[in-house]
Amino acid sequence: MLAFHATADLKSVGGSSGLRPRLHEDMIKIRDVSAKVRQIAIKDIGRDEPTLLITHDLATPPKTCSPATPSG
Repeated sequence: MLAFHATADLKSVGGSSGLRPRLHEDMIKIRDVSAKVRQIAIKDIGRDEPTLLITHDLATPPKTCSPATPSG
């Protein structure tokens, strides 16, 4: 089970697409993975549920990782 906290603060990030996606970032532990991983939750991109990204990349800013527009 992933550890997205629905009540957590989500940062708004602007974009030229007109959408105002909100991001939340956490370090989480996944069973059977030795190191913590980075989880980025993205809301308000045209989907019913948040999009979750799981990565070991700690350097890339969340805005760079998030989709610019929703895909079908």
